[in-house]
Order: sequence, then structure tokens, then C-alpha cells
Amino acid sequence: MKKLTVAWPWLAAISSGLLYTGCFAPFNFTWLCWIALTPLIAAVWFSGKALHHRWLHNLLLGYVTGLTFFWTTFSWLTTVTVLGWFVLQFYMAIYLALWAWFCGLVQPREIRREPGSTKWEQMLAQARSTVASPPSPWIRSTNNLLLAFLLAAAWGTQEWLRGWVFSGFGWNGLGVALHGTWPMIQIAEFTGVAGLSFMVAFANVIAVTTVRRLILEASTRVVRPHFDLTLTLAAIVGVLTFGIRATQVSSPTKPLRVAAVQSNVPQNQKFDPQFTRKIFDQFRRLSEIALRSNPPPDLLIWPESSMPGPVLADRESYQFVMDLAASAESDILLGT
Repeated sequence: MKKLTVAWPWLAAISSGLLYTGCFAPFNFTWLCWIALTPLIAAVWFSGKALHHRWLHNLLLGYVTGLTFFWTTFSWLTTVTVLGWFVLQFYMAIYLALWAWFCGLVQPREIRREPGSTKWEQMLAQARSTVASPPSPWIRSTNNLLLAFLLAAAWGTQEWLRGWVFSGFGWNGLGVALHGTWPMIQIAEFTGVAGLSFMVAFANVIAVTTVRRLILEASTRVVRPHFDLTLTLAAIVGVLTFGIRATQVSSPTKPLRVAAVQSNVPQNQKFDPQFTRKIFDQFRRLSEIALRSNPPPDLLIWPESSMPGPVLADRESYQFVMDLAASAESDILLGT
């Protein structure tokens, strides 16, 4: 039993990482995103209470979840570099570790009255027990809604930081898991993917607080309205309704002719200066073929990182792109 008590938080952390991975290809179990964070949240809130450095315990739980998730969901990086894939995730996991630490930081604290060591203190404690104890913060809907808001906002922040700070690996955010649920993602028009991640993380927190409330209410036999759960479900239904309506209302559109150019430059030639002119010639030839079509395309698309050097930093690449764009009557979209 003691071994299970010690092991379950770490198993829960690993489970969260695996559930999070299951939301994405090749598994694509979208529904897992609504519960993916719940094992980690439960492990942070309901384990390690006797530990002196509990914040470190929470930090490590999040780190384990991060390692599990990033090692599995970014396994495709092994096709480029196995060592890079293995080492990179030790850095990427820091973001989930920080979120787990914050999760423990804002955790509701229940007030417990400890009995005194002397007989007199024990008598006083027994007398005070007749007075109603303060209600647990877990059964207050306002507390749970505020808690969910803070943690969902923190989750969105760590995803944003992950996409911009140092690594730039913003792939597979929690909201991206909804990519196949078209009615749910229509709010991205206003909120971006961050809004979707916020909604899903919010629901995960409310799921844990609701289970905790039900356990407390079962022990006290006092049931209160679950406004936190009701409002969360109502918000999700509202988003779903908006999405269905948005896809049914068609706005005036204009056909857009698009041409895509892919020169298939070998990896060993991409950054070799002696192949720079060859790469330019390939893109010019293929682009001119597309531009000569009748009618010509409105938009010409090149691959991400298509040029030998960064377009905005490499003078030769920049000049080539600008010259071709000036001679074409179509817009060009490419990664810089």
C-alpha cells in the first residue's frame, strides 16, 4: 500500500503525458484532450502533502509529464537526429513543469484544526468542534471558476512561451487537438488557437474540482448547486452552437487560384553555397511555369524555408525573392 501511495503520482504524471500524446497523429483521439491534464492535476493537488519541499515535488511531476509527452509526440524528429530528439525534450519539459508548479501554488488550502498536545488543549479543541467548521474551498463554485481561469490562462501562457522563447516549438498545443472538430474551432477566428487551449484546460480543471466536490459532498451528505460545472458545460455548448451556426452562414466569397511550387531540394544541398544558384534556378523555372497558366494564379506558394538562407537576413536570397515578386503579377507566400 505504501509503495502504491508513493508511485501513483508519478504514474498519473506519465498517464497525462500519454493521454496528451493520444490527442494527436497518428492516434487522433480528440476526446482525450478534455481529460488529458486531469491525472497530473490530481497528482499535484492530492499527493506529497507531507513533503517538506512540495513545490519541488510538483515541479518534477510536471517535468515527467513533459518528458513523456514531448518524447512521444515529437518522435518524428528521430528521422532528422536521434540525439537532438532525445536532448531537446529535457528543455521542452520545463514548460509543463512550471505549469505544474503554478498548479500547486494556487491550489485551494483547506483549514484543518489540529488537536493540542496537552489535555487542556484537547478539551478546547473538542469544544470548538461543536462550532461549524468553515466550508471547504473545493465546494465553492466561485473558487473553482477562478482556479480554472488562472490555470487555463497559465496553460495558454506556457504554450505561447514554448512557441516563442528559445525553441520556437509551438507545435501540438492543447487546442490543436480539436482540429478535426470543426464546430468547436470556429472561435479561433477571434481567439486563435490560444482560446481553444484555454477552453480545454479550463474544462480539465473543472473536471478535477467537480470530482473532489462530489467526494466531499458524499462524506458530508450536503449537496450544493454545481454552478462551476454548469457554466463550463454551458460555455462549451455555446461555443459548439456558435461554430455550427458560423459554418451554416455563408459570406460572399471570391474564387482564389493558387499554385504551389515544390523544388524538392535535397537536404545535403540546402545549405551548401555551391548549390545556391541551382536552387534559385529551380524556383524561378517552376514559378514561371505556374505563372504562365491561363488564367494566372492569384497566389504563388513556396515551401517553408525554401531559400538557401533566411530571406530577411541573407542578401542574395532576399534579392532573388524581391526580383521575382516584382516581375510576377501574383502574390507570393513563403516562409522567411
